[in-house]
Amino acid sequence: KGLSTDEETGEAAISMRYNQLWEAKGADAAQNPGKMVLLDADGITGAEGEAVISREELMTDPDVLRAFIDYGVANYPAEKYDLILWDHGGGTTGGFGSDEHAGFINDTPMSFADIIEVLSSCKAVDTDGDGSPDSRFDFIDFDACLMSGAEFALGLADYTDYFIVSPELEPGKGQYYTGWLDKLGEDPEYDTYKLGKIIVDDFFDFYDHGDGKGQAATLAVIDLQKLVAPETGFVSALRKMASLLSEEAATDPSTGDIRFYDELNSTWGAIRYGGGGAFFDLGNLAALFGVANVELTEDDIRDGQIDTVNAFTDLSKKLSEIFGSGEIIYAKGTENVSIPDQVYRTSDGGTEHGTLMTSGMNIYYPVKTFLDDEILGYNRTINSVLGKMPDGDRKEFLKEYLSAMARHSMIRNAADAVNSLLNEEGADPGEISYEKVKVFWLEGAEDPDFARFSKWKMDIEPLLNILGGETKENKAWLDAVVRKQAEECVRLSRISTAKIAQENGDTYRITVNDALKAVVKSVERNVYAELPSMEAYIQKFDEETQEDIRHHADLRLGSVSGWPEEDASVLPDDGDEQKYLENLIRWCHEKESVWNVDALKPKWFAVNDEDGNLHAVQIYIDGNEFYIVPARYGSEEDPHLIYLGFEKGNDNKLSEVLFPMPDGGRRDVKTEDLKEKLEIMPAIFVKGYDEDDFFVPLSGFSFTLTSDNWESITLDFTELSKISDIRDTDGDGEALHSTVTITDIYRNSIDITEKIQNPDEELVSIDLVRVKPQVETGEELEPIITFKGKALKEGADYTQQILPFSDKYIEAGAHTVHLEGKGEYAGAVNKEFIILSSEEELAETY
Repeated sequence: KGLSTDEETGEAAISMRYNQLWEAKGADAAQNPGKMVLLDADGITGAEGEAVISREELMTDPDVLRAFIDYGVANYPAEKYDLILWDHGGGTTGGFGSDEHAGFINDTPMSFADIIEVLSSCKAVDTDGDGSPDSRFDFIDFDACLMSGAEFALGLADYTDYFIVSPELEPGKGQYYTGWLDKLGEDPEYDTYKLGKIIVDDFFDFYDHGDGKGQAATLAVIDLQKLVAPETGFVSALRKMASLLSEEAATDPSTGDIRFYDELNSTWGAIRYGGGGAFFDLGNLAALFGVANVELTEDDIRDGQIDTVNAFTDLSKKLSEIFGSGEIIYAKGTENVSIPDQVYRTSDGGTEHGTLMTSGMNIYYPVKTFLDDEILGYNRTINSVLGKMPDGDRKEFLKEYLSAMARHSMIRNAADAVNSLLNEEGADPGEISYEKVKVFWLEGAEDPDFARFSKWKMDIEPLLNILGGETKENKAWLDAVVRKQAEECVRLSRISTAKIAQENGDTYRITVNDALKAVVKSVERNVYAELPSMEAYIQKFDEETQEDIRHHADLRLGSVSGWPEEDASVLPDDGDEQKYLENLIRWCHEKESVWNVDALKPKWFAVNDEDGNLHAVQIYIDGNEFYIVPARYGSEEDPHLIYLGFEKGNDNKLSEVLFPMPDGGRRDVKTEDLKEKLEIMPAIFVKGYDEDDFFVPLSGFSFTLTSDNWESITLDFTELSKISDIRDTDGDGEALHSTVTITDIYRNSIDITEKIQNPDEELVSIDLVRVKPQVETGEELEPIITFKGKALKEGADYTQQILPFSDKYIEAGAHTVHLEGKGEYAGAVNKEFIILSSEEELAETY
């Protein structure tokens, strides 16, 4: 009943209406070698002869997965069973799978608890059906995103010997099967861990330097039985970590000392998986937790040495040893899955400065930039799993870690509230208390119809319930937290700015007063282009839609990261770690930080068409290989989205046209193989919600692309003045606008754009000064430092140092002077100072 046939061959084909069972025949099979053979055409769960359509037999239903496994065991008995689950993955909280048959998409995946339920009761594990596991899968492989969670591994350790999983989003082409299947065909007794290494190596090779090069990818094989064995120490180390995270979160109410800055700081240095989600690399976190970095005090100086050992150090060493040995977890990741410039704890107990790569395992940690209620989803997930796990250390860890994460989520929510009270409502730091923050959280709760939607009811009360409720102890703890946060947080009213004139555009100096240096994480300037074509296009929509389009369709030319004038959190260029640590102790306790944000170079990308016209474009960078440019083809009434792929290099040659497909994939066509003439309009694609999708034009006119003219179309990085599509639209005389934000350690962003537009003072970069030439006299000479023809005064306008640290300017030739700006002059620069041999040479030269 579910049989579909291929129109060309007449052979059985995969149905769009029914779930089906197929057998992949080996090349040496007696019948149908190397082919797929249909075994069951009309559903999996129905009784014999009963057709069950996929809408009534969802692939996300645990019963369907169990029926599939049991069919395999009953019909293909074996000494070892392997299970591969291929589809979308959402990690510990998001579960696995979706159902997309016949245009029907079921977005409710199998949960973590669902998967345990299936595995514990299927015939590969519960072989005698008595409700108790008596066997395990050889390996379970999730060819899916984010499924290498520590929580997930501990929950599934009773049901499989080995686990093959990715902590990161998996690229669309997934894993590579040929290598390990060939090896298994050659040697059915081949060691499973070694087999897993082949899977990992082939996956890595494909995405590191194969056809999938440029995409972020990582995969691991885990020996679960070794991992959870008591002698390994993994689970006991995790329990210690959970305990310490709770202890460090518990700020001392008597002193108000905050002890969780090191933990928050560590999350900035760890790989964050899922495109900015709540899953962090566990190995990275462990290595970073073990180094005291922003809470150091004079007490950490022992015998003249700075001691970065903290409460996490021993477990950090143990976890680094487990992740680094390759005997329990074998993981590989591409270079674009990494975090450089970190100081971390190694397996020998020492510290190291370098790049952190994937450890192969993630773990949940709540962050500001993810959904506020994600921790509540984590709570539901873990609680549902606890009821399905046997008692023991693994189960206890999940309980303890859930409590620790509830505390850290409360800290994050408290920081959000304090930031809003100080910077949006103008509260005084001395007024901040738990009761004032609670009033903020209760906003709207006085209306019975909306009380359940208040921050308090939706997020805070459930979090407190995880911790035992709004007890006297919890209120005292939170009061200490919010008071200290108010004292040390970034306040908009205490920020001063200076505009500094430079040759390539204005730069800015931002001084953050009365905020702990360790709280200020970054300062960033985002620069956007003003586009007449976009403005003209959106005028036909209502104001709300216009704002929505502008928000998603601004052409960002780039972001400029600020740099602190003094940043002890970065290892000095000379690699002197002792100096680094000494500076860090002082730096940890200062309450003023100065950041500089440079100007953006006034250049951007433009497509140069066959006629030499330049079109403004948006750019995506696809790894190290391609620049990707979105565009519209077809008419305005019937637009279609495509992407132009330009090879990165000197010529930025147009190489491919990428056509998105309805199923979420894409069709890549070499430009020389194009079969049709395309009318191209560079655009920004904005996914519509209540309305249709928007193809927002960036250029005022289109160009034609064919298989005959593609070689004449290039991507140029050129001066903005040459791109006519970028012009002043708001009448301020500038074709660009920018925003500047300060981000704190909690990931709150404070917008200081208005302060940048109205700076407290205007300065001149010392880089703009000139050093006038002198003529050799046989006597010591002083360089003449000028700005716009005016001689500057040493001490008042600048200080100088002769390089390389000589003390006299006498002989003719080139000399160097190091200038430090003072007063209205900012920055520092090395300038060349030339002593000429005679007045005649001076006249000839100048």
